[in-house]
Amino acid sequence: MSEPIIFVLAGGEGTRLSPLTSHRCKPAVPFAGRYRLIDIALSNALKKDFKHIYAVTQYLSSSLNDYIKKAYGESVSVLTGKESQYEGTADSIRKNLDLLKKTKADHVIILSGDQLYSMDLDEMLMDAQEKDCDLLIATLPIDEEEATRMGVMKIDDKKEIIDFKEKPQEESLLQRFSLSRNQSSKIHEINERIFLGSMGIYIFKKEALIALLEEDKGIDFGMHIIPRQLSKKNTYAYIFDGYWEDIGTIKSYYKANLKLLESSASLNIFNKEKALHTDASTLPPAMIENCLIDKSVITDGCIIKAKQISHSLIGLNTSIGEGSILTGVLSLGTISKDGMSYIGQNCFLEKVIVDENATIESGADLSLHGTPLPDTDLGPVMIKDGIIIVKQGATVPKNFSIVENKQRLSA
Repeated sequence: MSEPIIFVLAGGEGTRLSPLTSHRCKPAVPFAGRYRLIDIALSNALKKDFKHIYAVTQYLSSSLNDYIKKAYGESVSVLTGKESQYEGTADSIRKNLDLLKKTKADHVIILSGDQLYSMDLDEMLMDAQEKDCDLLIATLPIDEEEATRMGVMKIDDKKEIIDFKEKPQEESLLQRFSLSRNQSSKIHEINERIFLGSMGIYIFKKEALIALLEEDKGIDFGMHIIPRQLSKKNTYAYIFDGYWEDIGTIKSYYKANLKLLESSASLNIFNKEKALHTDASTLPPAMIENCLIDKSVITDGCIIKAKQISHSLIGLNTSIGEGSILTGVLSLGTISKDGMSYIGQNCFLEKVIVDENATIESGADLSLHGTPLPDTDLGPVMIKDGIIIVKQGATVPKNFSIVENKQRLSA
């Protein structure tokens, strides 16, 4: 059996993650202090030493392309579409059909470049081979809220997919796709109505995928290609019981990062044997002086003189001044070896995302102090989903206060 060809779809715009995606595509958003979201998909592909891996990029792709080339070298090839060249997930593969036809691979693995998961792709590939199916879709049990924004399906006792709908909204459709409680062990952990959702991870027989893309000019896998394949049958579900997270909103992004500090419920980024790939750091180790640190990650290149840091991830090249207190802070740092992200002296940050290359001058108070505030743009700072975001490259002035500025704008 020949080795598969893998396409990692990394062209996502990620509008719901704005302002983190105002200057970068979603797969390039920093994660866990030193990685990018795309590192998760590429690391899963590289765990089995697969050789034919392609990252398909488009939106604001320049920095992502540079990062992939620097971090992965010849292990990953980049296929970049010009602006609006790729009209959807399926269209991005269709427009690289010549490459697909030339490969000797028997199977094609399609991965999303902006999801969090840890999966044995070799095990899923073996399942596809044993079933001899034209398409195997990675799935997992989800609740009703997730079902309205994902593809859901019905399966028979052999896990063959007999019905599929992308993002059902109507109650009649939700009832139709609600599952019985004996179809996955993980279902018993959820008390609400259960659905089987598509993870956006597919394994096609190469010839079946080529035929589908030539027969059906639909641009999206979920909306067009999968329904077309279902009419031909021989489409099965691979039920995944491990960790998976779709980073769709600022809230989910923030929670997924901080959940890393509770490794049993998330990706284990501290396991050396299953380490994520990234650009190898040549930065010096972090320097920490007179700071109380609890349940936090401090990455390379940091200079920490803060009073206290708790339940936070401090990204590369971050400087924090004396007297500052950080709680629930996600600092994205800066990837430039010569650059630095600054948090000044006597600052108070609580439930904050500090984007790359930002400067927070001394005395700044970035906390809602228990006051629920609506989504608001305050110039260098934005409130979204109840989380304070310091924008990329922004400067927060000395003694800036979230609560005082919001009151001033409301007056």
